[in-house]
Amino acid sequence: PFASKMASTGKWETVGAKKNKKSSSKSNGKKPGGPGVVERGPVIEHAKPIETAQTIWSSVAELEAEEEHKENKQVQANKDQTKSSNASPKSPKKPGADKKKQQGKEKKAGKREFRTVEDAMKKLDANVLKTVVQDTKLKFPDNPQFWLNDLASVLNLKLDAPDLDPTFYQQPADYPLSTLPKPVYSVLSTTVTSCPLQVQNIFFEHCLYMMMKEMTNGTPTYGYRICLQYLAQSRPEVTTANIPKIADLLKTTVNRPNVCLSIIWGLSQSGSKDLATGLTVWLQLLLPHLGIKSLSSYIIGILENLFKNHKKTKASHSSIGPHEFFPVLDFVFTPNTALSQSLQQRLQAVYPKIKDLALGPSASKTPSQYFPSLLARATPNCPPGLKTEVMELLVHCLTSDPQSFSNWRQMYTKHLPQSGVLMRYMLDNWDKVSRVLPMKFVQETVQAFSITNEEMAAHTPGREECRSACKELLLKMKKPKFPWGQLLFTILLLVVAILGLDIYTHGSFQASTSHRVLKDSGLLAVSQQAWGKISVYTRKGTDWAREWVPYYYSMVAEVLDPYIKLLWQNMYDFGLWLAEVSAPLRAWLDKKVPLVLEWIDAKVPVVVATISQVMSKVNLAAQEYWAVLKPHVMVVWSAVVDNVQAVGSWLGNNVFIGKLSPEALQASMLMVWEYLWTSSTAAKQWIVEKFSA
Repeated sequence: PFASKMASTGKWETVGAKKNKKSSSKSNGKKPGGPGVVERGPVIEHAKPIETAQTIWSSVAELEAEEEHKENKQVQANKDQTKSSNASPKSPKKPGADKKKQQGKEKKAGKREFRTVEDAMKKLDANVLKTVVQDTKLKFPDNPQFWLNDLASVLNLKLDAPDLDPTFYQQPADYPLSTLPKPVYSVLSTTVTSCPLQVQNIFFEHCLYMMMKEMTNGTPTYGYRICLQYLAQSRPEVTTANIPKIADLLKTTVNRPNVCLSIIWGLSQSGSKDLATGLTVWLQLLLPHLGIKSLSSYIIGILENLFKNHKKTKASHSSIGPHEFFPVLDFVFTPNTALSQSLQQRLQAVYPKIKDLALGPSASKTPSQYFPSLLARATPNCPPGLKTEVMELLVHCLTSDPQSFSNWRQMYTKHLPQSGVLMRYMLDNWDKVSRVLPMKFVQETVQAFSITNEEMAAHTPGREECRSACKELLLKMKKPKFPWGQLLFTILLLVVAILGLDIYTHGSFQASTSHRVLKDSGLLAVSQQAWGKISVYTRKGTDWAREWVPYYYSMVAEVLDPYIKLLWQNMYDFGLWLAEVSAPLRAWLDKKVPLVLEWIDAKVPVVVATISQVMSKVNLAAQEYWAVLKPHVMVVWSAVVDNVQAVGSWLGNNVFIGKLSPEALQASMLMVWEYLWTSSTAAKQWIVEKFSA
């Protein structure tokens, strides 16, 4: 090797071995250009390097370089000390060696500036954060992403406290954001809301990645967690802006439980304000990892808290569809899954709410969309719990959406065993199922299945079970039920019609045949006597009420008057509150009701004219038919009247005799009325005596 130096004369001389002297002397000989060319040439001065813009990232890089330099010096010092101790074993140790070694161990162990994040929060200065954001805005006015990144980095550096629990299990739901000082929260809120929505979505992903990186390095992550929590609570949809990317991130961290739990914690914060977004996050991002033991308990806890914190679920029906519902169904009712029995029971407790949301009314889904997957699960070897639930869901689909019958017909030939299981369930629970299923569609479907069964080969699996079930179902549907309700209604209608026609024919009730029959049988006298008794007792009760009700009212009013006044005041306050609350609704009604009335005014005349036209046609038709049927009806009526009289006389001579005679029945009724009168009189005297005392 060789080195070069500048001679005092301004010439360059080569310093090296002796063998290079000749070549150097030759190079100094007189040649075109001479030795003065270098002195007379232009002098080129080296320009200073262009200074780079100083951001928080350069500050962080300088701090990391300084720390790395210190660690390298410490490692080198330890190596030198080890060599010196090996060379001279009896040499004394340096006084500061133990102290430096202890500091190195503490640094490696992750000793932090603050013991808790609450202590770190107390030292936060909102002015420092404002200054950082303002400086970044001045240097990068057109890049809001840098504003947010710098703010999150500074916040994370300031909150130098140990991460104890990745999910803050024993802390409130809005921790650690709830401990952030209000001025600092205001800086964070103002900075985030000043950025476009797309930048906020990118910033959310940035915080997830930085939190994962800092946890891998063993450094605190409170700053990034607070930013994640604020974004997820203020804009829940930020967690679902890029679901595939976040799903891949979760897959890469399942082998690092603390990191994965921290990411899940950040995603779950969206459910604290919005149930629909929380369910979307749980079903599309968290549910695929429900079978991992280190994550399953926390994932189920997130679902429990969602329904615990949100009682009203009507607005969230569209968040659960068939694709999300069936994995939950399998986890809940399939035994020997990756979930333990206790976790499966916790999931079963929440399952009814998920089912209500999945099968509830929604414009984007219908029950028939669930039918194919449900029928495919109804195998003969299906677990009992799952089979019962699937059968109930299939019946619900058939009941609420007739399109399910069409789906069943299309799937029948390829799902014979499953169809046999469903029809057998319908047979076993026919009393319950027949009340809700539309029998017309059931009969048409089963008849189509019977024809298909005959066309199939004899050795087709499941064919015989389906043939037997179809025959039994058709027999059950053909077997008529006795219509007791219709019979009673028909009899009542017939009696009223006969009585009305009888009165109309004879001009009055006294001249009618019905009056004569009632009088001859004694029922008219009994009813008149009963009505007289009722009138007498009603009059006596009215007289008693006039005499005693004011007295008892004054007694009751004296005792209850304060409570009644309080109740009235509360009702008055409630009325004021109701008027205040219903003001928007009343304003909406004031706007919409006139439009409805205009629509009614436009439509009602047309409807009334149509009804009048139809009624006139019905009246003409009724007159024509009555003119034809009247002679026959009168013949039938005369025959009925003659027969009724004959039957009445026969009953009076053969049945209503002895104890059943009209006189005996009348005497029995009188005895009953006298007993009731005596008992009521005694009760009245006893009550009067008690109140008088």
